[in-house]
Amino acid sequence: EAVSRYDRVADEFPRSPYASPALYNAGLCFVAMGQVAQAVARYERLLQNYPESEDIPHARFQLLAAYNHQERWNDALAMGGPLLEDRDLTPEGRLEAMARMSQAFLGAGRFAEARRLAMKTLAYHKEHGIEGNRRDAHFAGAANFVLADSYRRESEAIEIPPATAEEQHEILEQRAALLLQAQREYFDTMRYTDPEWAAASGYQIGAMYDRLWTVITTAPIPPPKNNYNEEGMRIYREEYRKEMAKQVRPLVQHAIRYWELTLMMIERTQVDTEWTERLKADLERVRERTLGGGTSPQGTAPAP
Repeated sequence: EAVSRYDRVADEFPRSPYASPALYNAGLCFVAMGQVAQAVARYERLLQNYPESEDIPHARFQLLAAYNHQERWNDALAMGGPLLEDRDLTPEGRLEAMARMSQAFLGAGRFAEARRLAMKTLAYHKEHGIEGNRRDAHFAGAANFVLADSYRRESEAIEIPPATAEEQHEILEQRAALLLQAQREYFDTMRYTDPEWAAASGYQIGAMYDRLWTVITTAPIPPPKNNYNEEGMRIYREEYRKEMAKQVRPLVQHAIRYWELTLMMIERTQVDTEWTERLKADLERVRERTLGGGTSPQGTAPAP
């Protein structure tokens, strides 16, 4: 009902001083109802029709958040640029804009820029953030999560090619080094005590180990040092897979441990996020695989 009234004001009285706030408030209503596309339509109309309105900066913030939600990364980057150039932004507003822009860079696959802006955001929060301000902590956590996720994605982009065992080991070390850097940043994200980003970080730590298990157990088998006939090669491949599965079993145990701890945190804070159901489903899947002693990666958690 509220939306229909706001839309009516904007449609029937477009020259009224109330048209711009009506569009803005209609957008807020749609966001609250989870209808992001409808909200975006109102905000875009506001920017186009009322460029001098006092609601413009607020609408830009809303659009930046909405574009990120829709994964319209280039639109988000285009929207965030003018926001960061606004010298009248409050410290809280600048922190939010920087954090959301770093998310957009990450989503666009521009990892170096995402990492650079995330670091600047954290430095800005350290200098200007308000102690105990939950909103500031939320966006600082968001930036730290971007930093962690950039290392994770860079790590997981490294593929294990057909090669000797020594060559594969060297590549795995590169991937593992980035994984550990990501893990450190996920832990730092948790220190901001924002429930959403703490849950997301706990989930991703477990998922990293789960996916690394899959990468190792499905990597091309390196050639044997001895020459085997067809039957010998079959046995070699079978034994190699079994031995690798045994050696990397601790990775699965790490995943279970971090997911269990994260689930305990979620239940304690009673904050349900998008990560909760994913965590429960993946935890159950990995527990079943561990109990069954399987080495198959079937059902491995997809990288978001």
